[in-house]
Amino acid sequence: MAIFIDTSHILALINTSDEYHECASTIASEIVGRFVITEAVLTEIGNTLSRLRWRSAAVAAIEDLRSDPDIEVVSISPELFDRAVKLYSSRMDKEWGITDCASFIVMQDMGIIDALTTDDHFRQAGFRALLIE
Repeated sequence: MAIFIDTSHILALINTSDEYHECASTIASEIVGRFVITEAVLTEIGNTLSRLRWRSAAVAAIEDLRSDPDIEVVSISPELFDRAVKLYSSRMDKEWGITDCASFIVMQDMGIIDALTTDDHFRQAGFRALLIE
């Protein structure tokens, strides 16, 4: 079974001051298998780490994720984007972002339950957030 990689996991790995850094590092060294990430998550990593201090770390992380043969990078097709916007629009009771919604759709479509994330939104959507379980 594949595991979904979310932005917060990568940010925790990169930032040694992040409260989840140790947990993210431990999990990253212990879990082997197949992983899935979306282009939207890669974009979010680049946007979050766009300051000069973090930019080279962002570039390295994005390149590593895209070139890893154990990681499937799912493109954000017009159809996936439309579905994400539809989910986003239908859940006015949640603070989910469009990237989250795209992640949830990909996970559901691929039968993925586990996410490397600190984002409680994944639990709200019925998935397991491994960094906060």
